[in-house]
Amino acid sequence: MAVIYILEEVIENLKTEEGFSRSVYTDTLGYETIGYGRNISTTGPGITEAEAEHLLENDVETTILELDRSFDWFKNKPRDVQHVMIEMCFQLGLSQFLRFRQMISALSESNYSEAAKEIENSKYYRQVPARAKRYIKLSLINI
Repeated sequence: MAVIYILEEVIENLKTEEGFSRSVYTDTLGYETIGYGRNISTTGPGITEAEAEHLLENDVETTILELDRSFDWFKNKPRDVQHVMIEMCFQLGLSQFLRFRQMISALSESNYSEAAKEIENSKYYRQVPARAKRYIKLSLINI
């Protein structure tokens, strides 16, 4: 029981001493750091795969919530269409995803072939062709 108490106390003290940063900063020794003093530079522990998976799950949940808030029709779309939207929005961020106005309009109208064309005719397609082709295939399944 004392170990748990000590752990909680140490964590609270470190939170106060280190402070929280949601983005990378350079600490007093010149190391890239994030969160509560986590050294993510090549000399530090970085993050574990389990931590990365936790971050990914959290980010995907946030992405789904953003899409659900942005598009009242999102939940009613076929699963594969939701996948495409979630993955594109995750990769690009919501503000960049929203720039795909014609694709989004086509998706809202269940015009999946037009949505696929919009992906194919985009800079995004040229930047990540393998990924974009998978998304096109997924969205065309629903025609």
